[in-house]
Order: sequence, then C-alpha cells, then structure tokens
Amino acid sequence: RDLIGDKSARLFGFAILPDAFEEVVGMNRHGTLANGYAALKELERLNRLDTQVPDGTEPAVFHYDPRNRHKTTVSRRPFDLIYVVDRPSDFSVDAVGDALADATYVQIFSPILGDQQADYDNYTKESRAVFPPELGDDGYTAFYGTLGASMLLLPRQDLLQYCARRFAATAVRRYLLLDDPAIVSEAQRERFKQFNVDREELERLSPEARAERLDTAFVQKLDMLADQDQEGGTWRRLRTVAETATARLRETTHGIEEELRSRCAQVREISADRILDDAWTPAATMNSLAREVAQARGQVDAKLASLVAQVEGGDWWADFMAKAGPDASPELSPYEQRYVLVKMRQPGGPLASDSLDTLAQTVARLRGEADLGRDSRFRSEMDAHAAEIKRTYGGWDKLLTRKDTDFEAARERTVATFNEYVDKSRALLIKNALYDVGVALGRAADTLRGSFRNIESSAGRLATELEEKARRFEYDGGPNAQANEFVLDVEVLQHPNGRDRFWGWFYEDQVATRPETSDQSEVLNAVREALRPKFDEQGRPLRRTAREMIGDVERSLIAAAEGFLRTAITGDPESDDPFERQGLRLDDALALEARYYGLTTHKVGAAPEDALRAQSPLSASALWQDDAVKRYARKKLETALAKAEPLTRFHPEAKSMINHADMLLIGLHPQLGTGAFAEAITEATYGRTANIIEDWDDPDRVVLYRSILGVPLYCFPHINEEMKAAYRRYQARPEKAWPLHIDGAWEELPDLDPDDRRRDKEAASARARVGITAIALGAARGQIVGSDSGFALVLETGTQLALAPSLTEAAAKLLHLEEDKPAVYDMAVAPLVADAREARESKALQAEVDAALAQWKKRAVELELMDTRDAAEEREYLALREASKLLAG
Repeated sequence: RDLIGDKSARLFGFAILPDAFEEVVGMNRHGTLANGYAALKELERLNRLDTQVPDGTEPAVFHYDPRNRHKTTVSRRPFDLIYVVDRPSDFSVDAVGDALADATYVQIFSPILGDQQADYDNYTKESRAVFPPELGDDGYTAFYGTLGASMLLLPRQDLLQYCARRFAATAVRRYLLLDDPAIVSEAQRERFKQFNVDREELERLSPEARAERLDTAFVQKLDMLADQDQEGGTWRRLRTVAETATARLRETTHGIEEELRSRCAQVREISADRILDDAWTPAATMNSLAREVAQARGQVDAKLASLVAQVEGGDWWADFMAKAGPDASPELSPYEQRYVLVKMRQPGGPLASDSLDTLAQTVARLRGEADLGRDSRFRSEMDAHAAEIKRTYGGWDKLLTRKDTDFEAARERTVATFNEYVDKSRALLIKNALYDVGVALGRAADTLRGSFRNIESSAGRLATELEEKARRFEYDGGPNAQANEFVLDVEVLQHPNGRDRFWGWFYEDQVATRPETSDQSEVLNAVREALRPKFDEQGRPLRRTAREMIGDVERSLIAAAEGFLRTAITGDPESDDPFERQGLRLDDALALEARYYGLTTHKVGAAPEDALRAQSPLSASALWQDDAVKRYARKKLETALAKAEPLTRFHPEAKSMINHADMLLIGLHPQLGTGAFAEAITEATYGRTANIIEDWDDPDRVVLYRSILGVPLYCFPHINEEMKAAYRRYQARPEKAWPLHIDGAWEELPDLDPDDRRRDKEAASARARVGITAIALGAARGQIVGSDSGFALVLETGTQLALAPSLTEAAAKLLHLEEDKPAVYDMAVAPLVADAREARESKALQAEVDAALAQWKKRAVELELMDTRDAAEEREYLALREASKLLAG
C-alpha cells in the first residue's frame, strides 16, 4: 500500500504451506514445517490489528519498512485476505504451484474477480470477530480462505493440428505412394513386387539410366492398374490421359506458335510495285528487312523470355496440368502428372529428345538459309536479280508491244526470292523460339520427374513421420498446446483414464468422412506448391534435396488441411452461417466422446474405423437424446468439479460456528447455457450454491472456480498437526542454529490451536474458581478479611498478610503463595484450597461458600445502585461479578 500510495488498495496473499514443496525440501522437511508455523503465528498476530479485540487497535511493533527506519509500528493487517494453499486432500497434484497459478490466473484475468466481489464485500463486514466465540478475545481471526479451480476444456486448436497431420499422412499414402486401400487393393500392391527395382542394380546404373529405370517401373505399375480397372474408375482413365495431355500440349504449342507468328508479321513481304524500273537496288529493301527481322526478334525474344520464366518458375506446368486431362475432370492427380511427363519424354513423345533434335536440325537449316549477312547467299541472289532487272528493263519487247515482258519476269523472280527469304526469316524466329520453349519444357519436365522420384523415395518415411507426429500430438498435445495450458483441467474427447484421447476416433468419424478429404484439388494445390522451383535472393534456382522437398510437401499439405478443416473444427467468425461460426462445440464434442467411450467398452481393441463402420458420421444432436450420453456427461462434469476442490486440506466441520462464504462460480459460454449440457451441469452441481457467470466469452472452456472465504487458520488441520509439532520440537531445543521468529518479541506468541487455547483457558478458569472458593471459605471462617485497602490473609498468630485490592486478584495472589511463601501456604492456605476442591461434593462446605457468595452479591448490588463509582469501586464491582460467575458455573 505504501509502494503504490493507496491506503485503500486491497491486497491478497497466498500462503503456500511447506508440504506443497515436499519433493524439494528433502531432509529439511521438519525445519520448513517449523518455519512455516512460525510465519503463520506472526501473520495471525498482525491480522488481529483489524479485529474488535482490545489489542486490535494497538499498533504492533514491527520494523517493516527498510526504506524508513522511523517506521517501527504497523496498525493495519498486511493482507485483506490470505489464501492458504497446501496439497489437496481428495486428489493428487504434482505441481501445487502450477495449480495455484492456474486458479489465480482464471480468477484475475476473467469475469470471476468481478463476480466474487460481492461475496468478498459481505465477508469483510462479518470478519472482524475472532473465533471460536468461547475463547473470547483470545480467539483467532478469520481473514483466511482457500480456493480451487478446474476447467472442462475442448482443445480445438490442438485437435485441428492433429487432424491436419492425419490428413497429410493419408494424402501422402493415397496420392504419392500408391499405398491406400481405398485406391489400391492389397492384391494389387502384391503384384507391384514384379516391378520392384533392385537397389544394387540401381547403384550400378548412371544417374540418367537410374532415373529412366525408376520411371519405367512407375509407368508399368500404373499400366497394370489401368488394365485391371474394368469399371472405368480412377485408373482406367490413364488409357486416355497421356493422349489427352499430348493433344493439349500440341494445342498449347500451336497457340504459342500463332502468337509468335503474329509478332513476326512486321517482317513484311514486298510486291512487284516496289520495283518500277532499272533504278531499283536491293540495298534499301534488304536493310529494311534486316531492321524488321531485328525488331521481330526482339518481340519474339521477349515472349520467349516470359514463357521460359514461367516454365522455370513452375507456373507453366502447374497451369498446364490443371487442364491437361479429359474435359470431365481436367486436373491431373500427382500419379497422372508423373505418368504424363514420362510419356511425353519417351521416344515419340512431343518432348522426347528425338523430337527436339528434329526441330533443332530444322532451326540449323533455316539459320543458314535465312542468313542476311554481307556474304550471304541471299545477298548474292538479290544482287544478281538487281542486275537482271537493270539488263532487261526497256528492251525491244517494250518498244514493239509496249510490254516489258523480260523485265516483269525478272521482277517477279526477284520478289519471289525476297519473299521466300522473308518466310524463312519468320520461320527461323518461330522455330528457334519453339525449340527453346521445348528445351525449357523438357528440362522442367525432367526436374518435375526428378522431384516426383525424390518424393517417392522419401514419401514412405514422410507418411510414417506424419502419423507418428499425429500420434505424439494426440498423446501429449504438442508444443504450446491448449491441452497443456492448465494443470487441473478435464479434457473433452479424452478417455476417463486421463491418458488416452479420442482424437483418432474423431478423425475417422468426423473428418475422414467429409467430402473435402476425398477432393484431390487441395492435395494437388499443396503438391504443386511444394514442387514449384525455389530461387535464391539473386534469382538463381536452388537445388533442393529430397528431404527439403518432402518438408515442403508436408507443410503444404498441413496448411491445406488446416484451411478446409478450420471452419468445421475452430469455426469461422466471419461466416454468416451460425453453425460455421461456432465450429465444433464443446457440448457436441462431449456427446461424441460419450459414444466413442461406449464403443471402446463394447468393442474392446477394435480400430476406430472398424468400430464406427456404418455409424459414421455421428450426429451430436441425436446423441444427446440418449440417456447413456447424458449420464456420461454428468459424470464428466462431476470429475471436473472434484478437481475444483480447495487446494489444501480443509475441514469444513471445524467451521460450524463460522458463517463463511463458500462459492462455486461457473464460467459458461452462452451457447452452452441451454439444452442437455446445461441440464447436466445442473444435475452435477445439485446441492451446491453454483452461480453462472453470464458474460463468459470463451466457448472452449467451462471454468469451475471454488472459493472459501472467512475461516480461521485452525480450519486447516495440517497446521496444528505436523506443523505445530515440528515447531514445538524446534522451540524446545536448548540451543538453536537460528531463531524461527523475525522479532524477539514474537517468541511468546500463542499457538494457533484453539483446543490448546481452550484447555489453557479452562485450566485457568478452574484455578480461578478454586482460588475464589478458597477466598469464600476463608471469609466464612474469618481467615480472609476485607477492608477498604483490599483483602488480607489472617494467620494463627493474628498477623495479616495483604493479598490484593480486588477479589479476583486476591484469589490469584492466595494461590501464588505456594511459590512465594510455601510455609505460609502449607499452614494457612493449603487447607482452604483442599476444602475448595471438595466444596461441590460437600453440603457443609458449599453452605459456607454460598454464604460468602450472598455477601458478595449484596455488595455488588450496593455498588450498582451508586450514582457514580470511582476507579477502585469499579474494579471491586467487576471482580465481584467475575467471582459470582465463576462460583455459579
């Protein structure tokens, strides 16, 4: 309060008892128990500062502020409330500190703190008394409490990641390994053995031959599947896929050729009108042609660069494979893609080496024939044609017939030769570009085939690793898992034994049956992205290992699975559909868990897919109509409630005289507040004062918070058992290594056990009763006389021994003579004390006592009737009243 400068601030303390750390204290356990008990005694002393007892208003000497040595006292208790935490009595928890942290976290960082405020205010109004009442001002404060919390948790994020990994493993086996019973039977996989490649044989082959051998074996497997598929299923279409893809490639190539041809249209032919007389020379025309060819080459090269970039970047093949199949289903699966690529690169295929070599020969021929250099054949021919035009122009035929026949024939031959070279120049640009495109496509196809081979070689391990990761995820929740956030949680979709989870059952029932898992488009996109070439910062292609490619496939598949499963499991807050916004609800998951558990008990050892069979997918709304599901849900909630018991050993019977706050707060999302689940909560909390927190906004957690406020320390039995015993043993040592208390004045603080205090008080009361009775008998016998100065003992010698001014003080002094003046005590006091102890059993002795008592009552009445009493009279009056009560009791 001093640090924050706010005297009205409320401070809450947590007293964690030593046994919460018994696994680390070792041999010093009894020392920690003694220290803990001493600390609690000191805390109790300071807590009395805010009570109604007489010493509650007196500041306690305590040098509490090292920053200010002048602050030597405190006048207010240190904490408004202290939560006592120990090891729970009804269940075990390894990390009490973690459990306390969980309970504190959900208390502070949730609406619980606000809902608890009203109970706290009521508690503070009633808590300034001390208990138990029979101890009077010697009782104990009730500024203590305890707490506990648990939650019913649906770890949807963890479940999503698990299902994504399961889907990725299934996708790898189905689409990359030919190892899925749904598409390849056991008998077919057995026949695959005839195509197996001997590893030793592969090691002896060159890299090119090894690649060819693996691709050939792959094609043979698919051909076999196609031959056996007589119903036109998945594999039958392989018979047409290669032809369809080849046709699509030719169409695409033709489209590229037409676009290149349009870019070469600027290389123009000439007509006879360009040559009018013998003044024409070929230089200007050929220079113009050279410029047009250069410009066309620039445009063709730009298009070529764009195409090659698409091919090398992976976009071209990805787009092509998405529409290379038959019209009914144009996108090719990974199997079909590899199959088509192998076929295209085989002899006779459009991208085969022999096809590209033929095209290369054509380009080489055109390059020679369309040469426009100074010493080229084309220039020689054009010069010869120019000479012939000059020679034939204006001959006899023009003079006689007015038609220059020879000139026109020479001109036609010149135009034909020129235009032939134009066609060859265009063809050279187009064919050369097509050759470069074909080479790039072939190279990229080889890269893709290599990627498929790499994936095939590592896919088996990938599938196994994904399944193992999913299994480990199901077992321990994975890193940063929702399932591991809290110690005292009860998971939905978890077996009652607390070890096994039903995530595998959920996957087979609710995920594997979804149509999205059979839609290969998501898988194709994931594989396509994984196979896309990668480049470094300088734009150079990266050579990736098979492991790196497999890692990309894994990440892509998991991301794809999370994408289409997210709405079904975690929900889509942006969706207009309320069911899609919610995703998998906690109550629905609990109903599914109930049925899964029932199946495990009825079909022991059965795999989830076998046990579920025709029942999948289960409907949660239908399951909630089943009484067995309702009973299971109630038991699950009761288990969670049991974990919300106080984090200490607490005896409620010790509080029978205390009106304390015992709260059960339930954080429940509004969507769970109605229906069968809400009814199960009502049944599970029957007999408890449960309050629902209405503004709870977490649909994945139902928080159960237990808080007990306003009880004394003696309600925690461990404190006055082992802790008190250890403290007393240590304090009884003649020599101590160190003091238990931080202040010497606190060494004599009373213990915290009301039974000890009650026994001490009863003993003191009995002693006082004996002393008062002895005084009464002495007064009746003339051995005790009273005067204005007080009471005195009359000895046989007539000597008077002064005792004390008041009656009760005189009784105490009389008994104390046994230590102060033992001879006097033995002679004059001991007989009175002996008779006093027998007075209740003797009528004669009781009559003497009653006579004295009557005189005292008479004197008390006289004092009461006085208008005013001085201090001595008031002291006398109070002593007479106390003595009368003792004798009457």
